[in-house]
Amino acid sequence: MFDSEVVVSEEHREVWEFARHCFDQRGVAPKTIEGYLSSVVRQARIQQGRVLAVPQLFRDWIRKLKQVPRPTLARAPVSKEVVWAAATRARVSWATRLALVMAYYTGMRLGELVSKKVHEYEVLYTVRRCDVEFDTAGGFVKFVNRGGKSDVFNKGTRRFMMAASDVSQFCPVLFLREYLAATAKGSTPTDPLLRHQDGNMVVRRHVVDLLKRVASEHGVDPDTIMGHSIRIGAATHLAEGGMSFQDIMMFGGWLTEAACMKYLRWTEARLRAMSDALALSSTPRAPSALLAMAMAADVVPIE
Repeated sequence: MFDSEVVVSEEHREVWEFARHCFDQRGVAPKTIEGYLSSVVRQARIQQGRVLAVPQLFRDWIRKLKQVPRPTLARAPVSKEVVWAAATRARVSWATRLALVMAYYTGMRLGELVSKKVHEYEVLYTVRRCDVEFDTAGGFVKFVNRGGKSDVFNKGTRRFMMAASDVSQFCPVLFLREYLAATAKGSTPTDPLLRHQDGNMVVRRHVVDLLKRVASEHGVDPDTIMGHSIRIGAATHLAEGGMSFQDIMMFGGWLTEAACMKYLRWTEARLRAMSDALALSSTPRAPSALLAMAMAADVVPIE
């Protein structure tokens, strides 16, 4: 990747190794990596007072990176059974388990709920305790999500989490109520909702590690489990339940159908149902809506 006539320092090599890690291991697009590199240069200029690398060198990196086939990472969906098992896992922080439950049942991104570092959090972009509003009549809870990916003006968007209709099943709303009651002492309404007893925010890495361990116990390859697996599992479960595409888009906050389609997966039950539908049946069926329209327009559909 480095040209022989270009003098590359050890700092340049470290930056490039970070870029290749993002591309090879995480499947990040070259355009996004270009933004990462620009941020690295700005931080180096601010903190060290000098330019880290020649802009032309970065442009050559990105140009060559675009010629490499982008890897496709397999991200497995997380089932509700895995979420329930993780939520009831002993010897795990209550806030960590609640972050996983909220991400699954509200459609919020994990990064909108937790921090990336132990001591780093900003109350302005975090769900606070005062942002939680219970509706006892409807059996659901409302949240104010600030700083979401689709909330460019930081006005805050409403997210909902419904209570379980079957009392024998795991209830996320009851789980949240018990958490708020247990952590009420010493907390203020403006405090972040998801933080440990020592005051630190829940870290994304800890939630993903918990998810990987529980998924592995349920026969899922932990290498295919990532933070987005939560939203993938929730969207796939809604699709299998017969929810409309528009409802799924509203649940996950996706603005386009193409973005929502990336989160839907074919499960074994879904494929089996499709296979049964395509199987020959002795019982005549009514024509589909598309076939009926074609017959009315005197158009023979392509087989």
